[in-house]
Amino acid sequence: MKTICYTLILIPYLTFSQSERISLFDSLCFVEKIPHCLDAVSEHLDSNSIFWRTVKMKEEAIANLIDKIDDTTKTTAQIRHFGGYYTVGDVAFVALQEIIIEIPTFKLLGVPFDEKGCGYCAYWQHLSEFSNRQKFKTALQDWYLSNQVNFVWINHKWEGYECFYRNPNDGYYVLNK
Repeated sequence: MKTICYTLILIPYLTFSQSERISLFDSLCFVEKIPHCLDAVSEHLDSNSIFWRTVKMKEEAIANLIDKIDDTTKTTAQIRHFGGYYTVGDVAFVALQEIIIEIPTFKLLGVPFDEKGCGYCAYWQHLSEFSNRQKFKTALQDWYLSNQVNFVWINHKWEGYECFYRNPNDGYYVLNK
């Protein structure tokens, strides 16, 4: 699946209609940088960027982000430590991980984390096959829908915690077990 990239002019504090929301998600192909826990505070992304505006939609964004998981449109955002470029689907998954923490990524992928080798590269290698992206999307959607009622919002300032940058939501959803 590929996305046609639309240019979207973002106006702060604008309430989006459904079609404008879809355009925002289609604009993920313009994301140029993905936040990384090791980024210095001064390197964090502008909270009005496409990526963070999507994340700030919280629960409203989840279904649309899951829908983008199998989108293989390349972005100009480089994959840190592994080389190559993020796809729209990868950007959508990172945004989803900013909204919901502790997604069981490797369980949903159906592959083990490569503890003795390259670690997270198992994710990139597995999803390089389009049919695996589709399976991952389905597994992620099923996991979310079966747990949706059990998510709770936790207020938490990220800066100085797991990551150096700050998620503008000052919190995240976690599965209440």
